[in-house]
This record gives sequence, structure tokens and C-alpha cells, in this order.
Amino acid sequence: MIGSVETSIGRMVVTCALKKKPVKGLVYFLHGACDNGVGLQSWIDKTIKGKFAFSHFPVMYPTSPLKSYTLHEGKEEQIWFDQLSLSPNSPEDWGTISSVGTELSRIIRNGVKQSGIPPENTIIGGFSMGGAMALHLGYRFHSNIAGVFALSSFLPPDSRLFEDMDMQIIMNAPPTNTNDTDGRQDLTAYAKFPKLFMAHGLRDPIVSIRWAKSTFHEFRRRGVEGHFYTIQNSQHTVSKQELGVLHNWIVDTLSHKTKDTEANPETE
Repeated sequence: MIGSVETSIGRMVVTCALKKKPVKGLVYFLHGACDNGVGLQSWIDKTIKGKFAFSHFPVMYPTSPLKSYTLHEGKEEQIWFDQLSLSPNSPEDWGTISSVGTELSRIIRNGVKQSGIPPENTIIGGFSMGGAMALHLGYRFHSNIAGVFALSSFLPPDSRLFEDMDMQIIMNAPPTNTNDTDGRQDLTAYAKFPKLFMAHGLRDPIVSIRWAKSTFHEFRRRGVEGHFYTIQNSQHTVSKQELGVLHNWIVDTLSHKTKDTEANPETE
């Protein structure tokens, strides 16, 4: 355990797994709803029967604040944001996403400052709700990082994040092209976004894989270099195989070696 950070929204505990120094990159892994950083780390380690660790990349597991959770009849739970229903049609809790995102950003910036590594050697990801929060962090708050991963996660198709990304694309384009009638398709050549890894269980009964693929393609439409992996016979969980593919992607991404793919690792 690294320690805890007092913020305006509560205490966030940060744990870490690292094989050896020196530090060359940072990985932030956000837990799902009603969990915490310690719980996620323990679950992952139990799944792979070892440590989800890298030679030179610490893995940080922040813990979300306590907040009233509508899906649990208003009971206080450790969540990154509230959900009125588990559906792509449910409105986003934009205010909480923004405030929690700001606090997480402070943790990430402090980690970058203390380690002395550049922001582009940072990866942010998560499971389920944590993956959705990571998408907001990586494509709104920290678009200069190396990559984002989201496991068993989705965003609503009308997420305000996509509007923010569209504005970033327009702002990055040369002035002579901003009135192009073809719009986004031509302007995405000027997009500067982190790489994306998404993985999803084909038999997930909680978050439909259709929602996840729809989210993935919204990012691809905006020029994001992405990988989507379907895990056969897997439900709303993390599997040893999935974590192995993710581990390789993290190493490749921080070594700047990835290419676009959408595949099923069990059939490749």
C-alpha cells in the first residue's frame, strides 16, 4: 500500500504492485461499483494466482468515495458516479463524473510528478464502472497519456464525453479545415487521443457486449487507435486470459508497439 489521500470528496486509498525499480511508467486500475482498490487488487491476484505486476510499471488501485447509489436504493456505496439504471439510455451523472475526475486527476498528476516520468508513459483503466470512469479520465482529463483500458464497460451513445472529443478534434485541426462539410471523418486525422483497449465477456448478463462494442466504435469514429477483445464463455468478471491479453497490451503500449485490432483471443 502506498497510502491514502484526503480529498474534497473523501479518502482515496492507493495500493501498488511492482516487481522492481526504476519506474518507467504508471498504470492506474479503477475498481467497479461497490468495491475498493484493495478488493480489486486481491480479486485480480486471486484470478491469475499471482501478482498483476510489471518490471518497471507500478500498478495503482485508487478507491472511490462513498456516495448514495440509486441502484442500491440510495444506500451509500463506493462508486465513481451514480447510475439511475444500468442501461445505455440512462442519463450520465455528469456533475459527479467531473468532480471525481478532478480529484483522480490530482492523484495522477502527483504520481507523474513524484515518479519523474512523462504523462505519455501513463495508462488509466478499470473494470465495469471503473472502466467507464477511466474513459472519461483518459479522453477528457488526460488526453496526453499513452492508453486507456475498459473491461466489461460501456458509455451511453449520447455521452457528453463524445461531444468534448469532437471539440478537441476541431480545435486540433488546421483553421482551413474547420469548415469542411465532411466534418469529423476528415478532421480525425488531427485527433491526438490515447490508445484504447476494451475487453468483454460474450455472455455478460449485466453489461451487454453490444453496449461495449457500440462504445468502442464511437471512439474509433473519432480516430482512436483501438483494440476490442471478445472473451468467449465469460460473464461480468475478469478472467485470467483477459488479464494476460491486457498485460501484454500494457507492455506493448508503453513500448509504443500497438496496432489496430478487433479480435477474439480464443480463436486467433
